[in-house]
Amino acid sequence: EPLRAVEKMFGITLEAGDPYTLAAEVREGSSAQRSGILSGDALVAIWGYSLAFLAPKRVAAELAGPSGTQIKVTIKRVVLISGEAARGRSPFDLDMGRLGLTVPRVRPSTAADRAGLLPGDRIVRISQESTRYMPLSQAQRKIAEGRERGVRLVIHRDLMISRE
Repeated sequence: EPLRAVEKMFGITLEAGDPYTLAAEVREGSSAQRSGILSGDALVAIWGYSLAFLAPKRVAAELAGPSGTQIKVTIKRVVLISGEAARGRSPFDLDMGRLGLTVPRVRPSTAADRAGLLPGDRIVRISQESTRYMPLSQAQRKIAEGRERGVRLVIHRDLMISRE
């Protein structure tokens, strides 16, 4: 059974989501936890191959492989950055590159740092709005406008997970 094999290999329990399979539970000390997967994360892709609309059993089969190897998984996560006084520089930098709206730097001890935003994260939504065709200046403005009340980001993050 692929679902049990993935639970044993990665320490993760999968469940159906819409449109992505979710990490329902992540066992403490597991390979999945050490790589950075959290309960509630959506599994978006494996090595860039989309997992949209695949049943958890099929996702588990895609994750399977030889013990001692690694696999690149892209996760989707909601990051809630609490409001802070809008003084000084933004708590993180933004860049628009070939992969979309990317975070190259997060300033230490800021709300973004405390919320778990990391360099390399790709922001796919700001509040409820997709960043797909959003100019960099508009994304910066939306984040600046939300600094005092807080801002909700949906990010994609690539993680390397060891098969154990």
